[in-house]
Amino acid sequence: MLMRSMMNNSGLTIVALQHQLAARYEPKHPARLRAASISRRLSGLELHISRPFIEAVIEICSPEQDRKRELDRARQLLQRATANPTPVQIASQPPQPTAGDLRQVLRLQEQLLLAKDDLAAAVAARHAAELEVARLTALVGARPGTDPEHNEPESTALPQSGTKPPITSARQGDAKEPEQPESQRDSHSVPERSPVRVDDAAAQVAKELAPHVQRIGPLLRNAFDYIIDGRHTGRLDLQQLTRTEKIYLVERSVFAVREGLDLAPGRRLDAQVAGHDVKICFTTGTNWLVPREATGAVLLLVSASEAAGTYRVGILQATDDALSAGQNLDGKRAINVLGRGRIRWLLRDDSLPENVFATMPPSDLNTLLSVPSGVKRVCELFRRVQQRPIGTAALQTASMQFDAAKRVRDARGLLRAEGITVLNHLNAALLHALDLPVLQKGQYLSVRLYGMSTPNHDRPSVFIDGTWWTVAKADEPVQPLDVRVHRWPFDSDAGSDTP
Repeated sequence: MLMRSMMNNSGLTIVALQHQLAARYEPKHPARLRAASISRRLSGLELHISRPFIEAVIEICSPEQDRKRELDRARQLLQRATANPTPVQIASQPPQPTAGDLRQVLRLQEQLLLAKDDLAAAVAARHAAELEVARLTALVGARPGTDPEHNEPESTALPQSGTKPPITSARQGDAKEPEQPESQRDSHSVPERSPVRVDDAAAQVAKELAPHVQRIGPLLRNAFDYIIDGRHTGRLDLQQLTRTEKIYLVERSVFAVREGLDLAPGRRLDAQVAGHDVKICFTTGTNWLVPREATGAVLLLVSASEAAGTYRVGILQATDDALSAGQNLDGKRAINVLGRGRIRWLLRDDSLPENVFATMPPSDLNTLLSVPSGVKRVCELFRRVQQRPIGTAALQTASMQFDAAKRVRDARGLLRAEGITVLNHLNAALLHALDLPVLQKGQYLSVRLYGMSTPNHDRPSVFIDGTWWTVAKADEPVQPLDVRVHRWPFDSDAGSDTP
């Protein structure tokens, strides 16, 4: 820092010093020093190879009477630094986050987002209340026959003799209201319509879409699986997508929602609902980006978190005060705090069909991926993920093959020796009897069963071929399945539901 202070005291800039060094320093060193290199050396870096540079800077920046003293001082400092170099501390590499840590972070982000939404709603409600108070105050102050300053009633005494009564217009429209003080006009002025009131168009769109928004979750799951394409790429979740694929994910999700809900194309925007143009906005993050052409229109807001397994659907009128002042390079604006408080939620944190690979413990996932055979990987998936729906896309990803139904049939035969059966949507009666989740078409569920000679009324069970079968507990022994449980009650050979 000695040389930098000398340069500052001399009144020179780095560019000016660079020009003077060209005459004194560079004849011996033809490689021209750039301003950035000069700045680093003035800060004390790379000085062990720059002794001529130090001498040239001192000659340029120091007065002639002090030059010899500064040169001796610089040589002493350089010798001392060379003899006792300062050790460089190399920071240890921080530990890499685990999948469990990432899921915890995502859950905390979801909780933070909910808290932000609650805060935004509270801010919007407070703003609405302040506007209503201002409006009522203005009405009271502007009421005919009152003094805005003191609010005292007008005198009702009859006019004295010899004076004429005031002349009033016979038409009410000609009467001039008392003028308010300028200070009150500024503080009490309110718009004709409160900005927090949901527009009629948004209310009509919300009413039209409310009965159908439950279908959006499976539509998003199909869109995600289409982009991940695990059967061909081996990818397991959205985190493995490239930047370009993540951009296309937004377009694919918007397309899936519009086509899945059978919405008509809009005149200018994505869709038309209840006679209004609607812009469908999708995000996997915490906010949406609204393009210029959607300002003032109704927004169908959809967000989803694969790690948390939830999605949300809301309606918002994209008024100018509901959007941020800034915009990105594409001219898109985010929804601000006031706008988030106005969102009319149709679904909030509803269950998104699960991606089992995104929620599977890392140890189980590593074990699954280490299995060489496609059918054996499917068997391992059914062992590791039980009593939870598994979609066709997950089975195709695990097997790296197209025919998921064939892989399920093969796995069902191999897992019978371990007491595990695999069910699908056709086993609705058995799923209901064993109190297991309801399956949609294209979903499968594995469960280990335990046979009892007598029924246990505390545990759901079915009677098949002389045995009461129920969902096995972790501490109960494995019992091979010698009956085709998955065929109950369709196959008479599998038994009946009565003893």
